[in-house]
Amino acid sequence: MSFTNLAAWDRVLRIALGGLMLAAGWSGLVTGVWGVALEMFAWVPLATGIVGWCPVYAMLGFSTHRRSSPPG
Repeated sequence: MSFTNLAAWDRVLRIALGGLMLAAGWSGLVTGVWGVALEMFAWVPLATGIVGWCPVYAMLGFSTHRRSSPPG
């Protein structure tokens, strides 16, 4: 049984989004409350992308990951 519920494209998108959010907050491109919010919440898409599992998808019974069918 696989615990992955994110497809490869979904993982890449989440990692890129998390990285861009962190970069915007750390570089000073976004400042104030919004910059701090980006720095805090960027870890969510980054972590879910790295792990390949999203708890919100799991709660909703949703998955972008295709299960391979058994041969035969």
